[in-house]
Amino acid sequence: FFFKQKTAYEIRNCDWSSDVCSSDLKPATALVIFSEAVTGVTVDNLSIKYNDSVVDTPEALHIADNGDGVFWNITGLDSAFTVDGTYTLELLSDGIVDVDSSDGSTGLTNDPTRTVVLDTTPPSMPSNLHLVDGSDSGQKGDNRTNNTTPRIEGHADPGLRVDLFTNNSYQDSVYADDSGNWLYDFPSLNDGTYDITARSGDSAQNYSDVTDPLTITIDTVPFGTPSQPVLDAGSDSGDLGDQITNVTTPLITGTADVGSTIVFYVNDVEINNTATTLNDGTWSYQFSNLEDGIYHIVARSSDTAGNRSGFSSELTIEIDTVADRKSTRL
Repeated sequence: FFFKQKTAYEIRNCDWSSDVCSSDLKPATALVIFSEAVTGVTVDNLSIKYNDSVVDTPEALHIADNGDGVFWNITGLDSAFTVDGTYTLELLSDGIVDVDSSDGSTGLTNDPTRTVVLDTTPPSMPSNLHLVDGSDSGQKGDNRTNNTTPRIEGHADPGLRVDLFTNNSYQDSVYADDSGNWLYDFPSLNDGTYDITARSGDSAQNYSDVTDPLTITIDTVPFGTPSQPVLDAGSDSGDLGDQITNVTTPLITGTADVGSTIVFYVNDVEINNTATTLNDGTWSYQFSNLEDGIYHIVARSSDTAGNRSGFSSELTIEIDTVADRKSTRL
């Protein structure tokens, strides 16, 4: 028969088959399995070594048979594991008899040892947790976005697992690549504010501290449509209200939701300049050095998440600086 090295070796809540165990102080047990029924197994057949030196002997063996060989549940291992290092559970065949063997030999054909590394050192905390530029719509760097499936990224020790939490609830886990970089794409998020934190975990179930939160806001609701722009009376030379003026730097005004930014389109082209809506809901914008001609002007409200309202009604003005020339406006 042979001695099975099964995954049931558990040291401090860690599977021996994982090769690395954590520092969780839970009752340490190991489960050894023989392929056939044997007799003569005692605690003296098992020893625990640290760096090839025997440091402990199990306190007790509990024998059970599940039909797949005989199990020995070994308790009393806790005191052996005190410092980080490499530990070996070794089975000595002296006195063990195979009850099904005609000559009574044990026939241990496998190396009857199992080695694990006890690791109690937590990994470094993840760093540089941030919303990627492609997911940060509107004003860059404000972590306010209308992207409902945002991507975040950060850095951790290469190969480590990174556990992510959203509003203190577990979200998901990813792994840092060989350069220590990791990224995560959220599933669809509803509008709202989310505090995202992360921690690193290693194969020994040691965990780093949790990072400070990265707070992002999902906002998909635009402001209302602004009012139709109006040519200010002070910029409407000649007949008031005819929208024909010789002022080449005309001032236009309007109203919109407080906090919105007004974006302008002139002759169907968005211009670079914007206006800010004041606390009383009004905005104003002064053009610079317009040439003679006809200008069709519409406005939209925008927010920091990049949402935009519908288009306002159109204001059409004509700049005419030539004396005694008839208007060409249609």
